Amino acid sequence: MTWAGSPASPPPISTAGWNITRRVSSSSSPRTRASTRELIAELEQHDPRIFLFAPTGPSAAPNSVVVNTHTLQPGEERLIGAALRETLAERLAQRQAGV
Repeated sequence: MTWAGSPASPPPISTAGWNITRRVSSSSSPRTRASTRELIAELEQHDPRIFLFAPTGPSAAPNSVVVNTHTLQPGEERLIGAALRETLAERLAQRQAGV
């Protein structure tokens, strides 16, 4: 990644008083038939439970969910990825079967 003025480092930012949380965002295609609310509800019932949220505001992408990563333990990102793949694949299969 290249930043303006420097090939390797981000621009200096003062973070005094900020609460910075790293996030991962994922958007799904309408082909999956997964509304954001339904996807969030399904993953809250998943084992283990996975809590996502729908971004809001003018820059929010449609059909997207966000994971706050600050509470994840090493390896838990794989559980979240697998649960998202499984849930979206089920939705896509249901759509293709006409359910």
